[in-house]
Amino acid sequence: WSSDVCSSDLAAVQSHGINVTWTLSATPGVTSQLLCRSTVSGGEDCSNPLQTFADDTTVAFLDTTGVGGTKYYYVLGACVAGICSAPSPEASAVYPIVPASQTGVAASPQ
Repeated sequence: WSSDVCSSDLAAVQSHGINVTWTLSATPGVTSQLLCRSTVSGGEDCSNPLQTFADDTTVAFLDTTGVGGTKYYYVLGACVAGICSAPSPEASAVYPIVPASQTGVAASPQ
């Protein structure tokens, strides 16, 4: 990571997964963005990002790969021709717990 071209205003909100949103980098020429995730604050490994966006227009990602009840931490990096920024400030959210289906439902005539 080098340079200060990173996107800002990273946020993570619980929904049907975790919706991660951000503001694009103001640096011209961004060729890709890296979204990195960890279960430990400061532990994001952007050498193996959760998602790579090969553009400078994406501003949201719905993370549907988490485990219910687990808190995830996210950072974002912006890259220009393979040179990537320092990571953004961290954002976090708890992955939603999806209720189990009802069981034992019965119907009988009266």
